Amino acid sequence: MKSQDIVFKMESENNTENQGPALVDLDEKKVNVAVRFLNNLNVRDTPKDHKMKFLMAKGLNEQEIELAMKKAEAIRENTKEKEEEEWTFWDYFKGIVLSAGILSSANYAYKAYVLPYVAHEIKDDQRIETLKDSVQVLKDDLKQKTYEFTCTLKSIQSLLEDQKKLLGNIEKELGKKQNDDVSMTNIKTDLASLKSMMLSKDKFPAAPFVSTSGPSSAEIPAWQKAKDEKNSDLVLEDGEEKSEVKITEENSDE
Repeated sequence: MKSQDIVFKMESENNTENQGPALVDLDEKKVNVAVRFLNNLNVRDTPKDHKMKFLMAKGLNEQEIELAMKKAEAIRENTKEKEEEEWTFWDYFKGIVLSAGILSSANYAYKAYVLPYVAHEIKDDQRIETLKDSVQVLKDDLKQKTYEFTCTLKSIQSLLEDQKKLLGNIEKELGKKQNDDVSMTNIKTDLASLKSMMLSKDKFPAAPFVSTSGPSSAEIPAWQKAKDEKNSDLVLEDGEEKSEVKITEENSDE
């Protein structure tokens, strides 16, 4: 009913605009067919010139085409108003359900695909940080061990140098002792030779005394010679005893 009122109103407006010349008879059947054609979704976005040419080819005049276009426009506006007005509770409910489904799907997709990836990256970052801390601890420990090892090497080197000096001193002392032993051996050898010479003095004959003249006043008396020989024998025997005592003491020291 409302669409018919709009059509009649448009027809009255059209009649008032064309009061001067005589009105042309309009074929309502053709107009209605043209309205349905113009409201078709495939034809709605077609240029106006193409629509008018097509309708003229179908036997419609300009007034019928104009009236059909106005009716089609009015019907489109009325349909749009009805669609806007007829938003019922069911439509709201469907919208809410659809939004909830979209949100739940998005939440599931986030938990199933996005969150594990993000959590895996966070875990990887934590592992990397832990690994870095472990590497730093190992570096510090290695530095400490290297420092301690260097100090130990230095102490060992100083001990080796001290041992080397001590061995050098020992070798020197041993050389001196060997020299002293050789000197002692030589002394012992000389004393033994001297002793053997002193003990074998009776084996060598005394040099004969040749006198070219008779007895003189310068010649030593016989009793003096006997006394001198006795004293010399005592001196020799005393020297031999002392040398023997000395040799015996040296042997006991060794």
